[in-house]
Amino acid sequence: MEQNQLSNSFFKLASFTLLTLSIAIFFGSIFFTAYYFGNVTSPQQVITSVDLINKAFLTSIFVLMFAIIMNLNYIIKMLEEKGKKE
Repeated sequence: MEQNQLSNSFFKLASFTLLTLSIAIFFGSIFFTAYYFGNVTSPQQVITSVDLINKAFLTSIFVLMFAIIMNLNYIIKMLEEKGKKE
């Protein structure tokens, strides 16, 4: 029983942490956009800043997808437990 509670709390904590991380990365990439495009002086800086911004957005999307999958796994696990009790 204790292992089951530990697993449930892990899924809750992991999905919440990944969701928070993806939101932080997303808004961080918006900050990068505002900061780098405000201080651009050469074409090389534009290429570098666009590359950094793309990587930040893609990272936030993948982390958010992983958080959603973790949350779905938690929901499926809870539904299976409910089905066993009935």
